[in-house]
Amino acid sequence: MPYGKTNRESVESANVGGGADFWNPPEGESRIRVMPPWDEQAEEFWFVTGTHFNVGPDERPVPCPDLSGVADSCFLCRLVKRLARGDEDEAAEAEAMGARPRYLLNIVDLEKPQDGVQVWPAPKTIFRQLKKYWLNEEDYGDFTSFKEGFDIIIDKTGSGINTKYDSTPTRPKEFPSDKLINHRSDTVGEMYEQLANEEFELPNLAEVQGFQSDEEMERTYKGLSGGRSRTEENGGSDPEPEPEPEAEPEQTEADPEPEQTETDPEPEAEAKPRRRRRAAAEEPEETAADPEAEPEPKPRRRRAATSEKADPEPAAAPKRRARKAAPKSGSKAEAGSSRVRGRVKDLE
Repeated sequence: MPYGKTNRESVESANVGGGADFWNPPEGESRIRVMPPWDEQAEEFWFVTGTHFNVGPDERPVPCPDLSGVADSCFLCRLVKRLARGDEDEAAEAEAMGARPRYLLNIVDLEKPQDGVQVWPAPKTIFRQLKKYWLNEEDYGDFTSFKEGFDIIIDKTGSGINTKYDSTPTRPKEFPSDKLINHRSDTVGEMYEQLANEEFELPNLAEVQGFQSDEEMERTYKGLSGGRSRTEENGGSDPEPEPEPEAEPEQTEADPEPEQTETDPEPEAEAKPRRRRRAAAEEPEETAADPEAEPEPKPRRRRAATSEKADPEPAAAPKRRARKAAPKSGSKAEAGSSRVRGRVKDLE
């Protein structure tokens, strides 16, 4: 199928402001060739899109349907606005997750021609330079032309938020070169020959991204994917949802705590005597002194009584002695009486 031709008005009106991670240039210099529009109806060699980076616990890139013109709103865009009004941590999260414009380009990495045509979500700094090259017809012109175009050298330095890109155009060169068409791999050579004849189907940049719905973006943000959590995908969380039923037996074990309620009456019984003691402590001077002083002297009086009873026992002895002495004080006539008779008198 024949390819399209880039429209000048499209380049002039293109806003610098893209995409998905397909081809990522390595650090250092890379030599690429930018492909023309993917079909006859297309008038632009790029497709403007946007990407939310650092989404969720996996820090995934998620295409923005709003910046890409696919939808009028985006869940992550609304979330970023809400977080930006929060505290310092939420504002930092919003800044890291905000959508950044990208420009999708069909390119061929001439360092790795066997990878064929790839999609590169180029940053706006690169697209701004490419726009200048294309509009400068005197020195450069349409670099996507197979016959009159030229290669672009991409220079990447740094990493993360400190990554910087720069580009340098080369002299015009026919594409694809004989070296590519006569590639040692027949399949690779055939592919570039199809490109030269405009028979190779280039990726439709408007359809290469898989946009998510608001519900899917929310699940991605929460660490869920395809109905499964991120930890479930690692195979380690299947037992984790089951602890809830396991927690129920633990609660049943906690149900013996009502058994502790059976022991609760014990502290209540302890509380009652404490109250009585406190009550006794409140009236100690009125009642405690009388009953406590009375029982103590009672045993003393009883001991005294026992001592008085002990005294008559020795008094009985003198009585017996008096009785024995009675016959001595009696008449002499009775002294000759028999012992038996004397005993009878003693009994009387």
